[in-house]
Amino acid sequence: MLTALGLESEPAGHLVELASALHAAYVQVAAGLPGNSVLQVVGGKLKLARLGKAEEPSLMPPSASWWAACCRRSTSPSCCWRSPS
Repeated sequence: MLTALGLESEPAGHLVELASALHAAYVQVAAGLPGNSVLQVVGGKLKLARLGKAEEPSLMPPSASWWAACCRRSTSPSCCWRSPS
């Protein structure tokens, strides 16, 4: 299995690389915590502020109205949602 994944038969070197990458990511995230207004550490636990609703991307049609219009025109029984009208 290790050969199929292109890994050495002895996993110690690969595990050291992964541990190093994980530690670097942890340090990067921890360094950004003090400046993050959405995240706080309170009593040793992470506390997240509520985020507002993200707007629909301008290049895409509003999905709910697009989906409803598509299904109203569809004659296929595979359409999973139909308008009551």
